[in-house]
Amino acid sequence: MPLRSSGDRMGQNTLQQAIFRWLIIACVVLALLTSVLLALGYMLKENERKTRALIEASQPAHQSTRPRAQQALEAQPHAESINPLIELTDDLLPTPEQSQLTLATQNSEESAESEVEAKVKAQLLKDLARLRQLEQAKQTILNNLVCQDVSQCHFVDTSSIELGCVVAVNTIGKSMLSKAQFVQTFSQNDSECEERISELSLTCHHNMCSIE
Repeated sequence: MPLRSSGDRMGQNTLQQAIFRWLIIACVVLALLTSVLLALGYMLKENERKTRALIEASQPAHQSTRPRAQQALEAQPHAESINPLIELTDDLLPTPEQSQLTLATQNSEESAESEVEAKVKAQLLKDLARLRQLEQAKQTILNNLVCQDVSQCHFVDTSSIELGCVVAVNTIGKSMLSKAQFVQTFSQNDSECEERISELSLTCHHNMCSIE
């Protein structure tokens, strides 16, 4: 009886540890998704701010030319008003060279902003795809823990703290996690795991694969 009670307590501790570990994983995944969304919002806000600053910068330059034009018109006699009007119109209108330079500058700025936005979107899509793969892997692990004996349990090294580094799954889970989509996801993880399969042992406790 004492041995059985001790085994039950160990099983409860193992289950509590597993639940706590998956809660941590869920929090980390949520934090990563929030960070990615905040980064996208920040980039969109910066783009709006730059566009607004460019518009505001172009307005004072246009307004500063109008007082000079009005003063020149008032200084000329009415009989000679035609020629000054023509000259002032020529002064206000940009030269072809200035127009080309302004257009080239605007095109360059728009191109740079478009390139930055494209890179941000590409990185965001990549991060979201990785998060989806991690979520699928987590569900696969949770759905494939049932076992009859320890021979049905296998190690899988995910190299991911979010997934629990080295995990124990049954034969079906091992087969599913060996597919190319999951193998590629695991290989992209910057492993900070310290667990080594050689230092661990499997157990089928309460018909669930786990690690001792």
